[in-house]
Amino acid sequence: GNFDMNSPEVKAQFDAIGTSPEEVIQKIMADPELAMAFQKPNVQSAIMDCSNNPQNYMKYVNDPEVMQVFEKMQGLFPQPPNPPMPPMGGMPPM
Repeated sequence: GNFDMNSPEVKAQFDAIGTSPEEVIQKIMADPELAMAFQKPNVQSAIMDCSNNPQNYMKYVNDPEVMQVFEKMQGLFPQPPNPPMPPMGGMPPM
């Protein structure tokens, strides 16, 4: 599937982080490394996968190419709507 910036799901994602697809594309294209990575089908599918289901993030932790893109994107958008992992110490004592 192609990365459809106009789909309602994608729009909702951007509303959640308080930005617009255009703004995201601008930031990505401003970073040559990120722009190159976005051309790769494996990176596109990982991003779509995780935007639909953030828990799937864990599937890619051993893929350095995808993780590098995720890290760069997190740098572009400092407040992810749903952090991939809960902070430690949040568990109630037994």
